[in-house]
Amino acid sequence: MDDGYFLLFKEMKFDWRYFMIKKTQINESLLLYCIIYLCSFNFWDTKFGMVFKYFFFCVILIGLIGYGKRLLVNKGKIQTTAKDSVILYMFCIELFLIQVINVENSSQRNLAFYQYVFFMMMIPSILYLLEYCEIRKILNLFKTIGVVLSIFAIYEVFSGSYIIQNEYLGIMYNGSRVIRAMVFSGSFLTFGTIMAMISVVSFYDFYTNTSKLNLICLIINVVGLLMSSSRGPLVAFVISAIVIYVYIGGRVNLLKVFKVILIMFIIGMLLAILGTTLSRNNSTIAFYLNRLQSIFDWSENSASNTGRIDCWLYSIEKFKEKTNWIFGIGPAATGARAKANWGGFVTESGLLKRFLELGAVVAVVYYMFFFSTVHAGLRKARKEGNQYIALALGIVICILIEDTILQITEELSVTFLLWMFICILLRKEKQNDERI
Repeated sequence: MDDGYFLLFKEMKFDWRYFMIKKTQINESLLLYCIIYLCSFNFWDTKFGMVFKYFFFCVILIGLIGYGKRLLVNKGKIQTTAKDSVILYMFCIELFLIQVINVENSSQRNLAFYQYVFFMMMIPSILYLLEYCEIRKILNLFKTIGVVLSIFAIYEVFSGSYIIQNEYLGIMYNGSRVIRAMVFSGSFLTFGTIMAMISVVSFYDFYTNTSKLNLICLIINVVGLLMSSSRGPLVAFVISAIVIYVYIGGRVNLLKVFKVILIMFIIGMLLAILGTTLSRNNSTIAFYLNRLQSIFDWSENSASNTGRIDCWLYSIEKFKEKTNWIFGIGPAATGARAKANWGGFVTESGLLKRFLELGAVVAVVYYMFFFSTVHAGLRKARKEGNQYIALALGIVICILIEDTILQITEELSVTFLLWMFICILLRKEKQNDERI
């Protein structure tokens, strides 16, 4: 009987291809996981501890190993057109490490490594993961996440309670408590910036395909952005939308730009009239309307705007002190965590943060790397007919505007998503469907 079973097993033919996994499936799954986690990290970290965050770090490590393996296979040959960017990238890493090592406070040193070195290490990892991914699938997931977050944001604002409980008690306005949505992002600004990026994607999809579904996604995601009451991300989204509209439409046409601005002005006026009518008996709507109006109010009447200007001016003065403009005051010396733990202060600007912390030389090298990478990506994308040039450009402009106003690229989620869209320009359009 044993011989019979042996012969039967011997004659059975297994096609092991059914048990092999495509790299496309693995890379797509890992990248989609990163997007889902980063858009809702506060939920996962609060409910399950650091498990999902550690897995995110493992994904970055997997991407780095994959990218390193690719370089070894190609004998160190860079596959992209961004060779100058690679040189600047290595130079940036070296300069960042030198500055991080010289930080005396261990907690500050760990944060500095995280914000500068680790954030830079994500770039080749993202590039590797993207090589095997279908971009349309990523964008659809991004918009879907936005719709879900927007629904939760509307609930938070009009119910007056947060889904993830926190210490923030809200703002008293006209005798009523009003809250700003943050959903699963841990802060209003991070949530607002994520929703601004999602809104840019939604606008791009609607402009390139004016279907009812895309219109609904755009409206819901913009409402979600408004629920954060974050003015900077809203302004950045509007400017990015104009850039996408003009870029896709061809060369800069002043009449076309005026048309877009006029349409947005009319929509804004209608919303203002509607909001004014509804706000008479609703403190929440009145508060949000006031926040929108304060975008244009930089006088002493707006405490938040004048406070931001004070932070900018103070940071500029610190930059000019002694040798700070050359060597900086040290990485991770500014920001909310620095202020709370080792006597730092908030610059309220990512641009000022880098120049003040790193010094002019290192900051200039970093921005040379950043813009040379974007330029190389745009050049490569135009040459290969990449259809996502306008979208990536819109995202870059959106984050640059917001980071100039506030220190938003301190956030892991924002930095990862920014580089993901830049890497979309640098990725290979066609890959063999390898199996492992």
